[in-house]
Amino acid sequence: MINKTMLAAAAALSMLGMAAAAQADESGYRVLQQVSVTGSAGAPVTYRSLPLDRAWAELSSSDVELIRNQYDGLRAHEEPPFPVGGLAQLANELSALQRQQNLRGELRAQVNVDAGGRVTDVKWQLTPAQGSVNGLNEILQRTRFEPASCAHSACAMAFPLHVEFSDTLLAFK
Repeated sequence: MINKTMLAAAAALSMLGMAAAAQADESGYRVLQQVSVTGSAGAPVTYRSLPLDRAWAELSSSDVELIRNQYDGLRAHEEPPFPVGGLAQLANELSALQRQQNLRGELRAQVNVDAGGRVTDVKWQLTPAQGSVNGLNEILQRTRFEPASCAHSACAMAFPLHVEFSDTLLAFK
């Protein structure tokens, strides 16, 4: 069950993006910078809430498109990796670590996911605190993903993770 804190996090949940393009070694797909899905040239909209409690298959077409737009080279029938059951478990664990270690600041990482949905490697680009990497690694290693789909088969691909740890709540970006 999602509590009020998680609902607040859901309201603040914004696109999973990365500041720098990165690529999984086994894949030709690149994770792009954050992309605006709606808005205009004068008023671009770059952040949008995503539901925490929905698996990939349960996301709306606009949510799916928002995530897919973070990848270069992804064809219409291909899908990026996504946490099994949605983002709720990952958000809960990151929130608990935030409270335990009093984390503040940005986290940017490229989480490489194999064709079995297991995390094989995490490439850290920015962490909120020096000692937080061990706890973050443990959380990500426990996270199971629906593997990416390339040419109708499971494949390895990167999952971009961008989180802002603030005084009041955790927000995915």
